[in-house]
Amino acid sequence: MVAKACTAEVLESPEAYSFERYPPGQFRVIASQVAGRRVSRDTFNTWRWRLGIKVAPDGCYGQEEVLYLLGYLDFRVKTGGTMQQYIDWKHGQFTPAMVS
Repeated sequence: MVAKACTAEVLESPEAYSFERYPPGQFRVIASQVAGRRVSRDTFNTWRWRLGIKVAPDGCYGQEEVLYLLGYLDFRVKTGGTMQQYIDWKHGQFTPAMVS
């Protein structure tokens, strides 16, 4: 196993994800915490692929990528919307009816 050059701590709230680099395993742990359940590697990879999130040459993800995926999870919980609706919403092509 090759050690990654990036390090970060798992933080308790999405607003606090301020580190610049996240290794894949830690990114998946963060997604699991926000989703409220263990996220399998296959599910995580599907989410990344469909959202267009790519790993950087250093093998890590940036804060922007982490927050984009966490935004999807938050959107899903608050609106019941699909991933495509989230993508459309991010591009200004969809207005969700927020759940109160």
